[in-house]
Amino acid sequence: MPDHSKMLNWQSLCSYLKNDHDTPIPLYGSDRCVLVIRPSMGIELQMRDDKSFSTEISSLPHLIRFTYEKANTANYSYLAIKCELPNLLEAVLDFFYSISNNIITENYSPKDSITKSYNQYKAILAQPLTPSPFTLVGLWGELYVIYLVLKNSKIDPDSIVLNWTGPLGQPNDFSFGRTAIEIKTTSKQINVVEISSFEQLDADRSWIVIIHAFHTPIEDGGKSIKFLVNSISEKLTSAVKEILENRINVVLNSLTEASSLNFSMKSDGTPSIVEISDSIPVLNRSKLNCIFGESTARLIERGRYVLNLSSVEYTRKKIDEVFLEAQRYGE
Repeated sequence: MPDHSKMLNWQSLCSYLKNDHDTPIPLYGSDRCVLVIRPSMGIELQMRDDKSFSTEISSLPHLIRFTYEKANTANYSYLAIKCELPNLLEAVLDFFYSISNNIITENYSPKDSITKSYNQYKAILAQPLTPSPFTLVGLWGELYVIYLVLKNSKIDPDSIVLNWTGPLGQPNDFSFGRTAIEIKTTSKQINVVEISSFEQLDADRSWIVIIHAFHTPIEDGGKSIKFLVNSISEKLTSAVKEILENRINVVLNSLTEASSLNFSMKSDGTPSIVEISDSIPVLNRSKLNCIFGESTARLIERGRYVLNLSSVEYTRKKIDEVFLEAQRYGE
């Protein structure tokens, strides 16, 4: 059995994910099995030995929500199992540790190691994951904004999708270098929004877009996630269309899940847009550091906080004009 005392715990993994990119972690102290963490792409287990690299992928068991990949680098060759789960689960770590234990400690072949471990964990790994209503509302709002913005022929559709960073786990929904746009979708008429991290407001220039929407069936004027995805896809090159589908898949878990794709809402008027600047009474990390000092600011920013923007003056710019300005300023 794996020695759980030597395993990464969930908090240490989250720390790696937050602070590092392409972080390699040898499992069981061996370079033969290496966990590689990529914050924007999930995690993968690389089996870095000749026996693994020479194994035919076609001979390996089919893994639901995982894929295989072979690669040859200047220093080593490897067979990788890439995690496609939208949210990293403890079960994925246990699964990867189990494979590594079978290879390093038990000296099983790569095929037998994977098969044995997957039979042990597949009941957990293969279970369907249903997005929460909060997740669906957030995704709908971001797609709806893209749909609105792309009505302006001056805006490059590929650029908007490539800079849509929300599904990748980045702080901002849209990031253009030094500028960022955060989308908040709510069914309430008050302009109170929740900020999950200070990175959302730390760009040189940023905007908060508030969309008031309510659940409406498609036959009553609602726009479904499927409709929005299809409308956006029509304007994309084939390569970026595939990127869009992958990012939707990250959020929905499966593009074939009809209930999620048919989730529909209707916007109740024009989005409210607030430009964050020094004149707006919004705290970001730099302001917190100045007021409280870095140590206290770190304690404060661990939680979420709420912004009441009801009394703030909104920009008169249209949403496509905000995106054009964000693109120009962010270059």
